[in-house]
Amino acid sequence: MIIKSPLRPLHTTAVRRLWAGQAVALFGAELHLVVIAWLALEITGSGLALGTVLVAGVLPRTVFTLLGGVLADRMGHRPVLLSCNLLRAVVVMALAIVVAGGHLRLWHLYIVGTVLGTLTSFYAPALFSAIPRECRQGDVRAANALIRGTAEAVGVVGPVLGGFIVAVAGTVPAVWMTGACYLLSALPLTMLQRAPRTHPGFTEGAPKQRKSVLSDMAGSFAVVARDRFLRRVLLFVSIAGLTLTGPITVGVPWLARETFGSTAIGFGLLLSMWTAGTLVGVTASGSLSRTPRWRVLVTTVCLVLGVCMVGLGLADNLTTAAVCLFGMGTAAGSFNIFLMTWLQQRAPTAMIGRVMSIAEFAEIISTPVSFLLAGALLDVSVAWLFGGAGLLLAVASLVVVLSRDVPDSEPRTTETRAHGGGG
Repeated sequence: MIIKSPLRPLHTTAVRRLWAGQAVALFGAELHLVVIAWLALEITGSGLALGTVLVAGVLPRTVFTLLGGVLADRMGHRPVLLSCNLLRAVVVMALAIVVAGGHLRLWHLYIVGTVLGTLTSFYAPALFSAIPRECRQGDVRAANALIRGTAEAVGVVGPVLGGFIVAVAGTVPAVWMTGACYLLSALPLTMLQRAPRTHPGFTEGAPKQRKSVLSDMAGSFAVVARDRFLRRVLLFVSIAGLTLTGPITVGVPWLARETFGSTAIGFGLLLSMWTAGTLVGVTASGSLSRTPRWRVLVTTVCLVLGVCMVGLGLADNLTTAAVCLFGMGTAAGSFNIFLMTWLQQRAPTAMIGRVMSIAEFAEIISTPVSFLLAGALLDVSVAWLFGGAGLLLAVASLVVVLSRDVPDSEPRTTETRAHGGGG
């Protein structure tokens, strides 16, 4: 396979603007996580309160993600992305005023978390649909890798810088800075072209007659229902989320503290290795000129993940666990980019936002179950948690690998993108 520069999508002006806005917004989001956690602990001193504040930011995504996909297809990605970042800025700056006035209460954080989580439900599908619509068709996978890789890189640096800002400047300036990041992130998005009115909110042959939101949503499920292999892929995505989310989020801190007797530094090291592996996998997948065949891709990814998960379950030292997490991150990161690109190219152009929101929903709904199962299995055995997750993932891979209608490679759409433009 030919290796190409993962930065080549930046040759397109629209992608540069999209990437710049997303990069600033990502830093704002990482800074917000640090600030919101610090504020919750400052006013309550309770870990339970902190947990519920974070949950308030996640729950809306299970409710509004599918609606976000409809909105991205009806309105186009530009107004949705722009509006979300501007509203984020308003909400966070309102929080800054409350904090500066000394009136902060826990319910304020619940409201802020819920509103920002709701906005993310609309922002994410719009971002996923923006990438194939704004960049050259041959650069879609590289653009996905660029956006996702930036998120991983900011995820490594952002919390450290956020903690430094809070420690040096204090919480009030940090909240104002978060709002400023969201405001600045909207500027490059204002220069994106307006999408043409070719979205499915209008019935064919009768442009002024709008379909209902439920009808639009049903249309996306109809696309999935007609595509047997797509249904298999979405089932695999849901099971993969079940086998990875809980074991990583719940199992890794348990390993660090209870199995290895490590401090928070050891836990941080393990998470950093997962993130570093993900960044490597994302970069590598965006640099390849061709996509591996589905059977080869799924088999390889699941083999790496399975072996590494079993290794985690049997690990007796921090170094072994770190190596396993790096391998898992690399496999998961690369697969995510291949999967995202395939979904974007598989979906009809006017329905990219909705199909991507269904894929995201398939992963989100497995998250609470994964947390509960991981916690329950940890009470039995760490080996049972990671070994069972690896086995379940291997079984899930058969859903894709044994499909008779599995495509050989990345689909090549013949549709014209809304803005597949040049630089």
